[in-house]
Amino acid sequence: MDLRNEAMDLGKKTYRLTDIVRCAGRRGDGDCKDQFLAAAYVNVMFPLSIASEYLRAAHHENDLDALARIVRERTLSPLTEFACGADFPAQDECAMHIQLGDTLWKGNYWKLSAEALWSGAAQFEQGRTFLESISRDLANRSHVVVVTDLTAGSNVFDPQKGTSSPIQMLRPDKYQSFLRAEEKKSMEFLTLVITFLRKRGLAVRTRIDHPADCDLVFLSRARCFVQGPNGLSQLVANMVRRLDGQVITASPNAP
Repeated sequence: MDLRNEAMDLGKKTYRLTDIVRCAGRRGDGDCKDQFLAAAYVNVMFPLSIASEYLRAAHHENDLDALARIVRERTLSPLTEFACGADFPAQDECAMHIQLGDTLWKGNYWKLSAEALWSGAAQFEQGRTFLESISRDLANRSHVVVVTDLTAGSNVFDPQKGTSSPIQMLRPDKYQSFLRAEEKKSMEFLTLVITFLRKRGLAVRTRIDHPADCDLVFLSRARCFVQGPNGLSQLVANMVRRLDGQVITASPNAP
């Protein structure tokens, strides 16, 4: 197994919030067989996490109402303020999530530059075409906050502290060159996103490498959210709607 595949394999053991929610109640189905998504693993490794609480609270598969209750309660929780701070999107901000980090190294993506992926190579769905498809809906907005992670596992939830753990705690020194390349490529792609948005008159700020639970709570409290093609973005869109926010989706007729 080469270094890239080793790193991807090790990444399966990190906190995979979206997959855990998606697979709850479907343990024998396809990729949901992964032992690192099972309640026995999640509850031991991440006992204070949203995923662990969701596994206890869900009454049926994909119980988004239960998840929304947890997110709403976490907004007011002292643990959340300790772990995440009291930062939420401003009333005039539209939030979006761009999935970078290890995503840029999966399949054929790892062979391509950030510029190529931005241009839609290998059917990468989070680049220029996606942003052009939502530009019209952002025309009456002035501020955007872009949420992302630059390296896989940088947002691991520490069960003892309720905060994120550095990736170095999970991976030996041999992965450092891989992680530096991963971070560089992610930053190059993020820069293209920011430049695109600023050219359209939007003030842009970024929120980078926060714990997944913190990002879910942060994004779910947005008054305006841009739904992208990645799994966390789709999950957040469901939360935003349940918390009375507005969700912008890609327009198929956009130029």
